[in-house]
Formats: sequence, C-alpha cells, structure tokens
Amino acid sequence: VGQPVAGVPSFARDYEEGEVLDVALPAEATWTLVSPEGRPVEGRGAVRHRLDHYGEWWLDARLPGGRLSVPLYAGMSMPPTPTMPLPGQPAAGPEEARDQACDLLVDLRDEFDLPALTCDPLLETLARQPLEQVVDGTWQREAGIARLRAAGFPEGPVDQVWCRAPTVAQCLEGLLRTAPGRVALLDPGMSLAGVQARVETDALTLLINLASE
Repeated sequence: VGQPVAGVPSFARDYEEGEVLDVALPAEATWTLVSPEGRPVEGRGAVRHRLDHYGEWWLDARLPGGRLSVPLYAGMSMPPTPTMPLPGQPAAGPEEARDQACDLLVDLRDEFDLPALTCDPLLETLARQPLEQVVDGTWQREAGIARLRAAGFPEGPVDQVWCRAPTVAQCLEGLLRTAPGRVALLDPGMSLAGVQARVETDALTLLINLASE
C-alpha cells in the first residue's frame, strides 16, 4: 500500500542500462541515489543521473511533504519477490539471530554479485558495546566508526549500522530500504562482518560492523 508524497511527479521504475534518470523533485528536496554496487550520489532538487550499471538502484529522497524510498531497475525487469525471503524465520535467541544474519548477508552479497562477507570474531566482539548504546538511545555512527578504526581497522572502508524488526530477514530488508544501510551492506570493499543481536518477545535488534581486511 503506497501513499503519495506531495511534490513527487510520476516516473518510471524500469530503465535501459545507461539511460538517464530524470525526476523533477522540488528544490527543497534532498536525495541519495545508491548504485547496485553500493555507491552513493547525493544531491538537492531535481534528480538527473545516468544509470550506468546493470541492476537494482535505490532512490532515497526527503521532501517537505514526506519521504520517498524506492528501487529502480537498470537493464533488468522488476523482480517478482523481495531480495530477502520475507518475513523470515524467528530467532530463538541472540546466537541464532547472529547466525541467521551472517547467512543472509552472504546470500545478499551473492545476489548482487559482490565479494562475499566473512563473519569475523573481532568485529563481533566490537559490536557488543554499540548494541547496548542502540538500546540505550546513545548510539552515534561516527563514534562507532572511529572505534572500529582504533581497534585495528585503520585502512579501507568500515561502517556500522543497526536495525530492529520482528525477524532477521525483515531487519536486513529494512536496512536495504535506506540509503545509509544499503551503502554499508553493498559496499564492494567490505569483506568482514560482525553481528550482535538482542532478541525480545516482540522484535529483535541487530548491530552490524563491516570492514575490509
């Protein structure tokens, strides 16, 4: 079920590879367009960008009347099913949730033809404190990234994201529907991941660290 956002014109979702995306958003709009390889392009006002890579792109725009967050397809038809097998299996506890997240991250990267992720014990340990901060409402992404740099990942891309949903699959799918989450999970330079989970009766929370070797 969709709800129109004021100021957003009708536009196509399917494009030829190399075709230009042209959406006349109002001048007040801010947007991020994420490529199938997790590369972000940011701008304000109208969107005009060549979809020069095959696969699923994502447009995440914020307007005075609300938020627009939709997939776009270059050189391919819209898939009949979501990337994640939704709603996914419930997790009985934190360890099972971590295992599910690691497996689904491997499948996700394979779906996008990206280098595989390996779950790393050090990154898993380093995810405990920021998970507690998320629960307490004190988490800050910049501080989390700085801590990863200081802990032994000074070079290459690093990132830290979190999500909350009834299942692991829904959690990761929710991250993919935001520009920051999609950039983190689809960055081709990432090769290591570390996950911590908090499982409650109504939902679970995941904190994911990502880094290169």
